[in-house]
Amino acid sequence: MTMNTQQNHICPECAGRTEQQNITHEHMHGDTIYLVQNVPAWVCVQCGERYLEANVIAALENIVQQATPVKKIETSVYDFAHTDS
Repeated sequence: MTMNTQQNHICPECAGRTEQQNITHEHMHGDTIYLVQNVPAWVCVQCGERYLEANVIAALENIVQQATPVKKIETSVYDFAHTDS
């Protein structure tokens, strides 16, 4: 969810206070998931919801298209509908 820098930084989900933190963000581009570290975000101290400003979202697109990854990891993918849970 995006958050405008001119807002009072109140969480739209629970009306809690948000504070700026650096997070690791999962960014989907096509069929690929990218992890981007140290992304500036507003995080609600009450419910934990994370909000990115529009300029950060635009920068994420540029990063995954043009930047060199600092590392690569392998991860497993599960389908909840096909488990015994």
